[in-house]
Amino acid sequence: MQLSLIPWAVREEHRGTHIYRMLERESLLRAGLPGGTQEELEQLEEWKAGLAQFGAVVDYVPRHRFGFVLVYATESEAEAGELIRWPKN
Repeated sequence: MQLSLIPWAVREEHRGTHIYRMLERESLLRAGLPGGTQEELEQLEEWKAGLAQFGAVVDYVPRHRFGFVLVYATESEAEAGELIRWPKN
């Protein structure tokens, strides 16, 4: 299943990261599928609120140790409530 918020070819060693799990849960919810336990969903909401508070979105850098990095959201990303920086392909 292609997850809507993970448009990158994510390396195996990055699939267990916290950010990957958050994007995976949000993708499942957007697809109308269960996104986890109540506690996991609360963690997801807190994580999304933190991104918004700090004006950040997720980007993926395969060469980076953790793969996923937080970057400042552009004005249009912030206005749209984006969680990720979409690849420019």
